Amino acid sequence: MSALCKRISSARKKAGLTQEALADRLQITRAACSHWEQGISNPSAKNLIMLCRILEVNHEWLVLGQGEMYARIAETAQGSRNKPGDLQTGEGRGEYKRAMVRTDRETVQFSEMFFALSKTQRKVIIDMLNLLTSKKSAKRKSN
Repeated sequence: MSALCKRISSARKKAGLTQEALADRLQITRAACSHWEQGISNPSAKNLIMLCRILEVNHEWLVLGQGEMYARIAETAQGSRNKPGDLQTGEGRGEYKRAMVRTDRETVQFSEMFFALSKTQRKVIIDMLNLLTSKKSAKRKSN
């Protein structure tokens, strides 16, 4: 069993969802969710992004096992709850309305390119993004 499949299963359970409920939100079969959790197959880049949004987990944690499971959720919780396909504040799981989470083409393309890289190459990209993000934050603080 791969670490990715364990993280998918753990995040789903912590979100209080069954495989069937998660599959419904992703508009896939329950068997596909089961296969991901058993390590038989892996979700596509688009489905990984949608998993992160629905389960409200950090993409880096889900995919690479790095960082905090819920990192940045406090910052993005309001935005993610307002996206189609996500559970709304105060909405019961039974009241969830089926809606597709839309992912822009650029994000999907970036994810596909990123996951095609070797682990070493992905680390270089992550380090570069961290550097760019910290410079942007420092620039905002100085203004």
